[in-house]
Amino acid sequence: IAGYSCAPVHVRVHVDPDAWLGMEITNSAVVSASNDLDPGDNESFWNGFVHPPLPNLHINKSWDGGQLVPGGRIRYWIDVDNTGNVPVASIQVTDTLPAHTSYVGSWLHRRFYDPEPITPTVVTADVLVWDLGVMEPAEEFDIDIRLTVNSAAGTTITNCATANIAAEDSWPYND
Repeated sequence: IAGYSCAPVHVRVHVDPDAWLGMEITNSAVVSASNDLDPGDNESFWNGFVHPPLPNLHINKSWDGGQLVPGGRIRYWIDVDNTGNVPVASIQVTDTLPAHTSYVGSWLHRRFYDPEPITPTVVTADVLVWDLGVMEPAEEFDIDIRLTVNSAAGTTITNCATANIAAEDSWPYND
């Protein structure tokens, strides 16, 4: 690893079926190198507690830029995260397009994968729906969306998206 840089290591573990609710789980990680001048900071700890299964999706939309002029292209992101502790299946993301825009294309970004074009399963003049399938705990899907502006100057453009799952979401207020 080059100086002043880091290299994350992602570890996924499964809780033993015999673990009880409220049981504390601890973990430690140690790093070493032959030329490390300060080995006193080479260990880190984490602890958490066993919880009941909680599916939970979180969605966020963010502006990425573009030309807000008649005929201009705009770009924004919809980020969907599984912040629960179990896999979530049958995920659908619905994006209500702003009035006076038209859909150009979308790309799916997932950790450790190259972006890939993703075609909505439903496309109407004002709604797009993507079926994202299954998300593991702590997994994140980002959809990169591009639209064309079809309005006159001075028109306000507003946009909204939701994420839905077939199971009951433990905290539906962030969908």
